Amino acid sequence: MIKYDVKINRNKLDIEWSNLPFEIDELSKIADIGQDELDRLKLDLEIKEAELHHKISQNPEEYTGGKSTVDAIKNAIIRNEERIELCKKYLDKKEEITIIRTAITSLDRKARSLKYLTELWIRNYFSEPSLSDEAEKILGEKERKRVSDKIKKKLNRPK
Repeated sequence: MIKYDVKINRNKLDIEWSNLPFEIDELSKIADIGQDELDRLKLDLEIKEAELHHKISQNPEEYTGGKSTVDAIKNAIIRNEERIELCKKYLDKKEEITIIRTAITSLDRKARSLKYLTELWIRNYFSEPSLSDEAEKILGEKERKRVSDKIKKKLNRPK
């Protein structure tokens, strides 16, 4: 199974940013290879159906009980074990590619979230509360500590 992580560690934004392109690139390559395999499976399935159509049309007694109608031939093709196996492989591969593409979309969303978190970090959003220089001059050291503690207490108060 393919592993990817959409969780963001806000304390390691630089590492998150540096790993993200490699994760997206790796998944994109896997999706491309998977799409090639899916295309080959579809072609194999079409070829198998054409071979079965020809084979059943040539000998309807053996496959359809003597009926050579379009529906009888179509039903005989659908019931063929080899065709059923190819269909299962095709659908499994299609599901795998859908999961990979969903992972790539999730990583794109992670990139957008990283962008906004980085902008918040640049603006010191996650910094401790503090007073401006002018306010510190006015209030003095003791008053600043009391106000700062009060702000911290209110910010940490459960809602």
